[in-house]
Amino acid sequence: MKITDRITKIVVGENEPDPFKYGGVYPPNVYLVRGKNRSVFIDTAHGKPEEIQAHISVWESEGNPEMAGIILTHRHSDHIGGAQALS
Repeated sequence: MKITDRITKIVVGENEPDPFKYGGVYPPNVYLVRGKNRSVFIDTAHGKPEEIQAHISVWESEGNPEMAGIILTHRHSDHIGGAQALS
């Protein structure tokens, strides 16, 4: 889902129980943010193969921009689980 011309929100996976969120279950969100010369992923979801493939597919659809890195907002597994596989 395009948020702006430089930010794409990637909603991946199924709704899963999240002990850190009050009142429900939510799929993890990942963002591809494109800068002038390089891009970053913000968070990486759980790291399931279908999630990683979704991240890569969005990156490819954006023209394979050079990646500067991955930004992890905090250490919950639904944010950092795919960092190693995606890197």
